[in-house]
Amino acid sequence: MNHGFGMSVKEGAPAPDWDNFDGTSWTVTLRRLGHAYTLHFHQGSAHKESPTIEDVVSCVLGDVASYLDARSFEEWAAEYGYDPDSRRAEKVYKAVGKQAVGMRQLIGADLDWLLEMFQDY
Repeated sequence: MNHGFGMSVKEGAPAPDWDNFDGTSWTVTLRRLGHAYTLHFHQGSAHKESPTIEDVVSCVLGDVASYLDARSFEEWAAEYGYDPDSRRAEKVYKAVGKQAVGMRQLIGADLDWLLEMFQDY
């Protein structure tokens, strides 16, 4: 169930600036239909194996859906428990927005279909 995705994974990416992150960071390149998108993917310490395509795509699609469903930063922040006055929260929101753009470029018109599949999953 990889929906035409290919992926390469390399351990090592800039650690997130979350407080006390204890996990593994990966540089992941997703490929689909001649397009590629590289992103950083982080897993908590309970995950001992490298991420699968399903892990990465479902996580990123969840983030993208959260961004696209919100009408504003303030709405997104309220939905996900962030302080709307926090610069860190705004930084996360903007990073998710960049993921949305990257995934749209990777997937194109199929992004809406995949988001629906993800929500039904």
